[in-house]
Amino acid sequence: MSVVIRDAAAIVAALEDPALVPPPRSGGGAALQLRASMARFSPPAEHPARRAAVVAAIGRIEPDAVAHAATVFTLARLDPGGVDAVSDIAAVVPTTALSSFLPVLDGQPPASEFDIVAAVAAMVGVIGHGAPVTARADAAVSALVARFGVEGASLLYQNYDATAALITTRLVARASGRAAVPAVPRTKRVAAHPHGATGSGEVTLEIGAAGLPFGAGSHRCPGEQLAQALAKSVVETISSAGYAPHLARTEYDSDGRPTRLPLHRIADGRDDSLASDARTPGLSAGGLAPGQGPFRPRIESTGDRHAL
Repeated sequence: MSVVIRDAAAIVAALEDPALVPPPRSGGGAALQLRASMARFSPPAEHPARRAAVVAAIGRIEPDAVAHAATVFTLARLDPGGVDAVSDIAAVVPTTALSSFLPVLDGQPPASEFDIVAAVAAMVGVIGHGAPVTARADAAVSALVARFGVEGASLLYQNYDATAALITTRLVARASGRAAVPAVPRTKRVAAHPHGATGSGEVTLEIGAAGLPFGAGSHRCPGEQLAQALAKSVVETISSAGYAPHLARTEYDSDGRPTRLPLHRIADGRDDSLASDARTPGLSAGGLAPGQGPFRPRIESTGDRHAL
């Protein structure tokens, strides 16, 4: 039996109900081992401690600094010859900026030798989109955990789809004059055992339509402030640089979120204050200072924009 919950109060109650747990996924390998270790997918008994570790990791990151890095990376990727806000910016910039501020464990190769965005995309494909486990994805996840630890890899996972969707839905809203559609429309739970009206089937929580896009209570996204700062920085940078979505050529998923979002130049010249950011010591249009983070990584779009 499958149940859909749309009422905000009922969604909050479901999120806090220990009998409703994230959908399990069986199997071995590094990707599914990481999934089982993430607070996001933890059973009630393990969730508080794992969430606390993620909250502590986020607390060591300054949102304004990450947002500033996102401005620099966004400016560097804007191209009057053509740029897609989904694949060229939203799928790249938040991960590149955030990873530049995560502590790197000892013995890891220089950032220039590690394709962080491709690794995160492979991780999200398996853990978030349900793609089959592959040796390539497991190798990517192993490299991420070795480099950033479980908490760092978890942050990159949580950041990838949700922040990208925040960026692209806000760009469309700004260009169209309409309200932005929810970046994260829903999340899912299953009953750990036969449970009230839900039986033992899947429970879909329509958090976006209920006005709870970041969840609620002990399951509210701990990275909300960071995601908001990143999204605001990228959107404002694109607009201030004179770019806007080409709405007639935009493609959407079934929830109204862009899957293809071409940008076109609508003004001559860039905002001088933004251009000066690219000359800030320690940051450049070519990326962060040496050793701080990668620049213009190769990206393979997963195509699947469904939220968890």
